[in-house]
Order: sequence, then C-alpha cells, then structure tokens
Amino acid sequence: MSTVVPSHVLPVLERAVSIFTEKFGRPPAYAAQAPGRVNLIGEHTDYNHGFVFPMAIERCCVVVAGSAHDIENSSLFADAVQETCVANLCGHLIPEVLGTRRQGEIEVKRGTWPSHVLGVAAQFQALGVKLKNIDAVIASDVPLGGGLASSASLEVAFGTLLSLISGHHVQPAVMAKMCQTASHQFVGVPCGIMDQFASAGGEQGRALLIDCQDNTYKTVAMPPADTGVIVIADTGVKHTHAGGEYTQRATACAQAAKVLGVASLRQVSFDGLQAALKKVGPDLAPLVDHVVSENHRVGQF
Repeated sequence: MSTVVPSHVLPVLERAVSIFTEKFGRPPAYAAQAPGRVNLIGEHTDYNHGFVFPMAIERCCVVVAGSAHDIENSSLFADAVQETCVANLCGHLIPEVLGTRRQGEIEVKRGTWPSHVLGVAAQFQALGVKLKNIDAVIASDVPLGGGLASSASLEVAFGTLLSLISGHHVQPAVMAKMCQTASHQFVGVPCGIMDQFASAGGEQGRALLIDCQDNTYKTVAMPPADTGVIVIADTGVKHTHAGGEYTQRATACAQAAKVLGVASLRQVSFDGLQAALKKVGPDLAPLVDHVVSENHRVGQF
C-alpha cells in the first residue's frame, strides 16, 4: 500500500533515506515521523497536572530503518550530531545507575540522545513486546534546544517506528505516556506530558487542549490561513531540560504543592490563589502565582 508523504516531511525523509542507503548499502524498509510542537498557552503547567494548549508544527523528526546487519546489535545513527549508537534492543535496557549491573542488562547513559530512543525501546519491552535489532538513521529539521520539542519528536518518531516494525499498535495517549516515562527514567528529566502528547496526537489544522491531570484531550480547530497564522520566531536562545532551570522549577513546584498539602498545584483554585501565596512564602510564591493563574488563562484562551 502506498503512502502519501506530506510535503513538509519529504525533504527530511529523503535526507534520511539517502544517509541510510550510503551507510548501510541498501534502502531502508521502514520509516516513521513525528512533528515538533509549539505551545499556544499553558507554560510550566503540564508537570503540575494543569491545562496546556499546544499544536503540532511543520517541522519533524524522521527515523528510517531496516533489519540489522549485525543481528546481535542495533546501529542507530543521528544525523544532527553525526553520532552512531550501537546497542542490543533485545537485551534488558536499564538507565545508568550506581551499583552492580546484573547479567544481560544493558546500561543506558542518562541525558544522552541514545537515552531518549533506548528509553522508549525499554517501554515496549515493559509491555512484553519482543523487539528486533535494526539499523536506523534519525534525521530532523526541528531545531535542537529551540523549545519546539526536538526531544519529544525524536522519542515519538522512534516509538512509532518500533510500533510499526513490531506490529504492536499504540494509541497516541499511550505513546505519549511511554515517551514521558522514558524521559523520566532514562533521560533524567521530570517533564510533563505536553511535548510527547502534542507530537503523538497532533492533527493538521487543529490544536490540542490537554488536561494533564488525567491525560484527556480534545482537538480544537484553528482559524483558516486567510484569517490568521501562527508565526514561530527563532530567538537564538538554546536550552536543555536535563540539569537546567526546567528541572529546578519542577522540583520547586513539587515543594510548593507539598507545603500546601496538595498532590499538585492543579488542586489550587484560582479563587484560593491569594491564600496559597501567603502560605508558601516569598521564594515559592512566584511559581505558584504563575501556575495557578496560567491554568485560568488557558481556559479563557
């Protein structure tokens, strides 16, 4: 069955196929893609179980693959960083931890690009899916560190590829959760689910209103192009989730929720905001103020 490739995906796909053919001496047998995203409103609310309103964009990550030349190892090449990761997808993948590694366990170094893809592979293993080793090439035109979910699009694209090869179909909400878990366990980032959800469930011409408390969502039609357009500007500022201010803010928000005696800041109502600000003190108050009022703004928007 032939598949129509969207015009914005085609250049990335062609680059990935060209690299694969050159590196492995044959064309790939499988291909999968996942988009980046921009968030219209709802910043730093997803890991506080709040509301977010993102949309997929016409930038994507593509993964092409074929059966492994070396059946005992996968060879995964990332074009953006010109690096190859060699790993056994059939082994028991675990995140890098202190302690003694048991026989048959394959340690994955936290915070590296392979930790994203191998972390996703580990989630398929946890479902009992038997994976096969593959040769693969990853190509993307989602700017790295630009705040457009380059990491999530990588995770979702690789997860989609594994779903395709294994025949184990995964619903978008489940795929998003699997990729989020990979980020938590293998990458070491306590992220919310917005990026992965927008990449896995994004639809052309529609945004996603996601309730990150129970991971329910609905699509919302965007204005037609002759009425309004979304412009994404590159400020040139780069960021990383692992070890950066993102992690610090997530930790501080969890601390504030503990002070307030709630499971997350989602439980703080907009009407009860002022009382909550007095209770948490001046250091945590700005974070609580933003999260609670931002949840309110998403609804208004």
